[in-house]
Amino acid sequence: MAEINFNEAFEKHLGEIGAEVERQKENPEARGLEEREIIRRAVESVSRPQEEGTQNNVPVGTGNLPSYLAAKKSDVAAQEEVNHLISVAFQKGIIEAESEAVKRPAFVLDAFHDALIDHIIPELKKRGMMK
Repeated sequence: MAEINFNEAFEKHLGEIGAEVERQKENPEARGLEEREIIRRAVESVSRPQEEGTQNNVPVGTGNLPSYLAAKKSDVAAQEEVNHLISVAFQKGIIEAESEAVKRPAFVLDAFHDALIDHIIPELKKRGMMK
């Protein structure tokens, strides 16, 4: 995957996700969970604003979509929505992207989370925030 320059909000959220992943791993309820599920929980935790009103140009191609969505040549609209949401996350931050994503159909929301996790895992590993 090519080097991506994230904006400040995404960088901040990435750090928060890394810290939340560590908290999740220490939680006895998280024992036995797959890495992706722990990261999904961390993303959900970070992307929910704690207070009302709290919110904290990267081209994304189909290679960055979850395989189940990229394979659906007939679902171009959903692919475009997920790509748009990923771009929003990189440009404006995860909270802003999540605010938009929850207004979409559940399939698009899930695909967005999967695509986001696919971007977050290598970044967390590269920065030594997870093994």
